[in-house]
Amino acid sequence: MFLMREVVRRLFEFFAPDDEVMKYFDKIKYKEDIKRSHRVKFIVTKINPLGKDIFLAEERAEMSIRKIYDKLSYAHKPGKIDSEKSRGYLYQASTLIKFLLDSFLSDST
Repeated sequence: MFLMREVVRRLFEFFAPDDEVMKYFDKIKYKEDIKRSHRVKFIVTKINPLGKDIFLAEERAEMSIRKIYDKLSYAHKPGKIDSEKSRGYLYQASTLIKFLLDSFLSDST
């Protein structure tokens, strides 16, 4: 789960580079002030229309992306990891990664 979470985090940084996020959000003046929520909001605005239809609306897409990332953080909690819950989280993260890659790659073709 840690590795899947890291893949998602790096995709956020790839699809929402610091400079572009700072341009999009006028109030952000320093790279250190960029939060994951800023990256997610920025990414959602860049998803192609067909991809947005999958999640029904930008707000829903943003909420879905955040929930999946937060579920991957479940592995940070101390104690035993529930394999059934973990499997579900990993499937959701895998779907998110495929969605992001398909959505952005189809824009460039």
